[in-house]
Amino acid sequence: GQVDDGRKKPLIRHVLVKDLRKVASKSKVTLPQTGLLADMAGMSLFALFDGQSCAGEYGPLAAEWCANNVLNKLLRNISALPAGYVNETFMKAILLKTFEDLDKEILANQPAIHDGCGAAVALVVGEKLFTAVAGKCNVVLVEAKPARGETLYLANDMGANQGVNT
Repeated sequence: GQVDDGRKKPLIRHVLVKDLRKVASKSKVTLPQTGLLADMAGMSLFALFDGQSCAGEYGPLAAEWCANNVLNKLLRNISALPAGYVNETFMKAILLKTFEDLDKEILANQPAIHDGCGAAVALVVGEKLFTAVAGKCNVVLVEAKPARGETLYLANDMGANQGVNT
C-alpha cells in the first residue's frame, strides 16, 4: 500500500456506477434494447485500477487515466453491438475489447505515462455478472447463500482464472 500524505496521487483508483443506463443517457449514448439489454435490464459497473499490480513500473498515472476513461470506452463498445449480438458471449468480448482499447490508447496517445496498472472489473447486466481481471490485480467477490437457518459466505477469487468470466 501507499501512505496518503496529501502530496502523492493514490496508486489505486476505482469506478462505481450503479446505473449505467442513466450515465449512457446523459452522455447521449444509445444502448441496444435487445438480448441481455431487453426490457431495460439494469446495468452497473464496478472497476478497480491498481498502479501497484502491473508487470512493469508502478505508479499512479496509468490507474488514474484508466479510471477516467473506462466508462466512455465501455459504453461506446456496448452501443456498437448489433441487435442479434447482445448476449453473454459478446458481453465478454466487450469487456476484453474495453481493456484492449484502454491499453492501446494509453500506449499510443499518452507518452507522459510510463507506469502501468492492473485492473479488476465487474459488470452487472440484469441478473448476470461479468468479471475481468488484467495484470496482477485481484478482487474477491463474496456471495451470501442462505443454508439451514444461517448464511454461508462463498468467496470467489476473480484473479484465479485471469480473463473474463460470467
